[in-house]
Amino acid sequence: MNKSIQNAQDTLQRFQSSFDRSGEGVKQTGKPNYKDYVKAEKGQRPPNFTPKGAKRASGIPVNEQPTKVTPAVDKRGNPIPGRDYHFKDGKIIREHSGGHTYPDDPSQNRGSHFNDVHGNHYDY
Repeated sequence: MNKSIQNAQDTLQRFQSSFDRSGEGVKQTGKPNYKDYVKAEKGQRPPNFTPKGAKRASGIPVNEQPTKVTPAVDKRGNPIPGRDYHFKDGKIIREHSGGHTYPDDPSQNRGSHFNDVHGNHYDY
């Protein structure tokens, strides 16, 4: 199976498990409500591909401002293009303005995006 198809199926499964059986409410896990992940028409950007979408999925009010903004760093502590937006309760939305490039697997390449606290990507 194509790796990107498998990743999409895994993501869908995580989103579906984030709402209760009736589909009406989010479980107390803090995961996003599936209704926030609406598909757009072909060629149109889905509404969750925004900083607001990253906030909603992280349980951060859309109008809440960060308490601190710091330069982005990778897992080794090296600076990378982008910023980390720190919110109440220790939640962080990461802006990766430089995107990611994977020479060994170009299907995983991604342009500028935000990451929510669950590791989901929100392209811009």
